[in-house]
Amino acid sequence: MFLGHIYRSDAVRLPMTIRHFGPANVGGAGEAYHTGIFGMTGSGKSAFASYLLAAQLRHTEMAVVIMDPQGQFTSEEGLPFSLQEWAESIGRPVRLYSISSDLRLDQEADLLGDLLGLTRFFADLLTIKAEPNRESAVAEFTRILRATTNWSQIAADTLLQQLTSTLANDAQAIQRIYSSPQAQARLVNALSAITPGTNEFTIAAEIFRPLHSLFAPTNPQGGNRRSIHSVLQELLATGDGARPLLIIDFSSAQAGATDILNSTPVKAAILRRVCSRLNLRAEEQFRQGHGNLNTLVVFDEAQRFAAESPEDEESEILANKLVDYVRTTRKYGLGWAFITQEVSSLRRGIYSQLRVRCFGYGLTSGTELQRLRDTIGDPAALDLYRSFVDPAAIQPSEYPFMLTGPISPLSFTGVPVFLSVYTDFDTFRADNNLAT
Repeated sequence: MFLGHIYRSDAVRLPMTIRHFGPANVGGAGEAYHTGIFGMTGSGKSAFASYLLAAQLRHTEMAVVIMDPQGQFTSEEGLPFSLQEWAESIGRPVRLYSISSDLRLDQEADLLGDLLGLTRFFADLLTIKAEPNRESAVAEFTRILRATTNWSQIAADTLLQQLTSTLANDAQAIQRIYSSPQAQARLVNALSAITPGTNEFTIAAEIFRPLHSLFAPTNPQGGNRRSIHSVLQELLATGDGARPLLIIDFSSAQAGATDILNSTPVKAAILRRVCSRLNLRAEEQFRQGHGNLNTLVVFDEAQRFAAESPEDEESEILANKLVDYVRTTRKYGLGWAFITQEVSSLRRGIYSQLRVRCFGYGLTSGTELQRLRDTIGDPAALDLYRSFVDPAAIQPSEYPFMLTGPISPLSFTGVPVFLSVYTDFDTFRADNNLAT
């Protein structure tokens, strides 16, 4: 495959080796491998990722799932061409699901309790300021929710009223949250004020409804949700025929839910469950004798959710889990690709497991340059990388990348290869003899 030209050459195309993860005797790599795509904003990360994915999608025996925290691969805004149309044109089914409206999370009381704890429900509405007291309140709320049969099928407002009323009337639970009688009385009053028709209930419901909806069989507009379990089962099913391109949109345009579902800690908590479910399904199918799963997981916005120094506890937990996954899933035939702005923004435990690394313009700060030196080792290659020109400074724009790993026949010696990515999809198809 060709994804562009050799850097500083307008005519010499750079041959690339882009295989699926299946057995070598059918053209695969024989195992999964992990990829990192790095570069500052405007460096062409999305363009390079799109062409790389277009090449990988040709292998219709490989399933591809894109974790899309910001919705870019869903809307395709800013991409150089439509990946979805390309996938469909080569016979792949394309599945688009939004967490806020299309997918249903497993009925897990702990998750709903954790998500609610990440909002201002306990801290502001119930005025529980101290973290230990707030953690106790989340635990009591979760306990009551866990004891409620089929709570995901109860209307959100009804369930909210039931939970707050039950907690307000549970003296032992209130005592476990606060030891002070004055604080206990204040909490009971705050809970009792959350009744239909009050301003307190309106505020509480605005927080609770979008979170409860994630577990409900229908979304707020009345449309049916599909379970995460069934969607991932379909993705991982191996057999004859083209496998799907699955895009899971974690952004939210849902009315009244944007601030809540778009917060980084809430997204991280949901992403962690989805990735965990994906890993579990992969492990189960592998142990059941289905062999190599031949599946690629693309993780956009990795600087927020697979960071070296996450900004919140939920992102920290997710990043640690992702380190575990990249260490263990390769043998299942489950590979990961991370798209992020900086080398130093990606967890070291993930970076060390990457077999293919793709560096776009802009990684020239002290920390970034040192990581590149550690990775590349070749001073001449590093000097050539540092000569990259800002794509925004030239017309027409050019998107140069330095590539390491077994991605090209020209990289057999271990030295990096240098690529200028295509800027026209028709040229990509023509150069690769692909039907238009």
